[in-house]
Amino acid sequence: MKKVISALAVSAVAVSMLAFTGCGEKTDEGAIKGNYQEKTPEQLTAIINDIDAEKIFDSNAVNMGVRANFSGTTDTAGFSSSSFTVGLDYKVSASESGLGGQGSVSLKSSQTSNGHTVSSEFSGTAYTNTEFVYAASGDDKIKINLVELIDALQPNVEEKPLPSFYAASDAISIADMLAMAQQFGIKITVDDSKGVKFKLSATEETVWKIAEFVMAEGGETSVSIEQLKQLITFNAFKFDLYFALDADGKFNAASIVTNVDVSMPMPENGADVAAPVPTLSVKIKGSLEIFTHNDTVTVPDTVTGDATYVDMTDTVINMIKNMM
Repeated sequence: MKKVISALAVSAVAVSMLAFTGCGEKTDEGAIKGNYQEKTPEQLTAIINDIDAEKIFDSNAVNMGVRANFSGTTDTAGFSSSSFTVGLDYKVSASESGLGGQGSVSLKSSQTSNGHTVSSEFSGTAYTNTEFVYAASGDDKIKINLVELIDALQPNVEEKPLPSFYAASDAISIADMLAMAQQFGIKITVDDSKGVKFKLSATEETVWKIAEFVMAEGGETSVSIEQLKQLITFNAFKFDLYFALDADGKFNAASIVTNVDVSMPMPENGADVAAPVPTLSVKIKGSLEIFTHNDTVTVPDTVTGDATYVDMTDTVINMIKNMM
């Protein structure tokens, strides 16, 4: 059971730090669909005990994908504003012909200040095979030799002990997990009608409880939670984490869905205390998904045979070495 909890915890962290169609769970703007219901501690314990941690991640399964879509805005009434959108869509698979991966990335942003707006836009494609990573944006094309990169950096890789999180996670029990969820106002629901799907939902209450815990751990502070609540307003807050296993107990998909709308006063240094205080508004919405699929992904010959891709392997190796 401890191994299962560890696997789930590590997966949650991986998804948080980092996900189409295929055999992965169908999603609705990142949310993994299901009939999620609350379970008693006894029921949740039984569900997790039935999961074989050794089967969750199949070492032979390379058909994975990642998708991310995020957008956001900031606005300081009468002063400045900005906006952005980010999109990522990538798949990788292994076949008899080797490893294949392809996808796209896009980024749009704009910033307005004193009536002047600056906008930027970027889009590109990327491909991966057993030997190279290819990337292109407009007329700019580069490639990096993965084999040479790994060989060059391997001597610099030192074995280090696992972070304390991983060492501690093996001791996490169901009771510990439920206690932490209750402490921070996190709701856990499950759909075990076909395979197992977990959903962890955080709310505005979670934010304040975590802030209160951090402040208490840090000792005496000059501001209280109640004072912060007077300053910071959550007009919307949603943070859902999904993790799905198929009927055979293997990883199917994981995702994060978030929607945050927060505002707070932004007094300026030296401003007249009687002057109106501008309000900063921040909105972020989007999702990140990691999933499995059944597609065979290959790199087009028009890419591997394109001599205009500049080999940047040595440049990247030297850059990474200088950072180490």
